[in-house]
Amino acid sequence: MAFMVRHSTGEMLRGQPTYRMRNGTFRRRCLFIEWKAVSESAQMNDGIGTFVFTDEGIRAQTVRYTLEARK
Repeated sequence: MAFMVRHSTGEMLRGQPTYRMRNGTFRRRCLFIEWKAVSESAQMNDGIGTFVFTDEGIRAQTVRYTLEARK
């Protein structure tokens, strides 16, 4: 799983992606964001990220997206 995340993220980063946050909600110590990204070779239209914060910084983080080749 970790390899898949690194590989797909690497593919996206290679094309100098443009990220755009579509929605964000912060409650107590939790942040939920919806985002999308586009590069020369790939796109992500359904990105979701969650973050849990403590006084020391980010305690937990999740990310979910579908990487699609651009035509």
